[in-house]
Amino acid sequence: MVKATAPGKIYLYGEHSVVYGYPALACAINKRTIVEAQKKNEGITILPKNLSFESVKFKIGGEEGNEIPEKQIKKLDYIRKSIKKIFEIKSEKTGLKLKIRTELPIGGGLGSSASVTVATISALNELYGLNLPRKKISKLAYEVEKEVQGSASPCDTFTSTMGGLTRVEKGKSLEKKKTPKLPIVIGYTQESSNTKQLVEQVKQLKEEYPEIINNLFTSIGEITKRGQKEVQNRDLEKIGELMNINQGILDSIKINNLKLSKLIYAARESGAYGSKITGAGGGGCIIALTDNKEKTANSIKVFGGEPIKTQITNQGVTIE
Repeated sequence: MVKATAPGKIYLYGEHSVVYGYPALACAINKRTIVEAQKKNEGITILPKNLSFESVKFKIGGEEGNEIPEKQIKKLDYIRKSIKKIFEIKSEKTGLKLKIRTELPIGGGLGSSASVTVATISALNELYGLNLPRKKISKLAYEVEKEVQGSASPCDTFTSTMGGLTRVEKGKSLEKKKTPKLPIVIGYTQESSNTKQLVEQVKQLKEEYPEIINNLFTSIGEITKRGQKEVQNRDLEKIGELMNINQGILDSIKINNLKLSKLIYAARESGAYGSKITGAGGGGCIIALTDNKEKTANSIKVFGGEPIKTQITNQGVTIE
């Protein structure tokens, strides 16, 4: 039996615009997805815990069987396609049993899909002795996300694989930067978001108003570049101010809602340097940069959110 764990992530700056090649800055967090993999004689069995679907079995090639309800199939996509990626590399196929659980809210904007994909591919890589390097694992996981979502950024899967602070920008190699110590509190709306749907929604807005949206995304790119400097300087006031400016642009592309807004402003009223949506929006989570984690967490709770205290971690995917 092999166990792989992969972290979730938060975006400091750059979600949505990163899909179109603009720079983004993300950090791995110490909430993880855990995949335990072992070989068996035939078929594939997935035993999930808190992943919003029940235990399932399907055929060795990764194709869903008739025994899987249709509503379950989509929820399995990241796992099924991860298995297929490995089976395309490894000619000899065996049965599999996977136990999967996560510490991340599903659809919460914390990279749960990237985390489960990276952990699954990494566990099978170890189980079959393929010795794939981390960059290859990150690439395969990105391909899975792109197939499932239609459009995706390599940022989530790279951050989950490598850990730490990562910068992604089209035309440049993915970079892991010096991991900062930033006091972050997450606020979860307790409502999931649909990444694929929201990415498509922003795409349609961009097609309707190309010059306007491109200019907004250019501004997010400049925020990201300046934000990276302030993160390395650990200037909390400027990091937070830039987060707030980034959030203003996210408001304009229609990914915010009342529950998210309440948590964003609750965090700021509690004294946070800055707060913003992290991830796709439309539900999910906000992040707040704050010296007083307890006060900010309590404020988030008062306004109906679930506070999640976390830390940025330098540790990417691990194998046991």
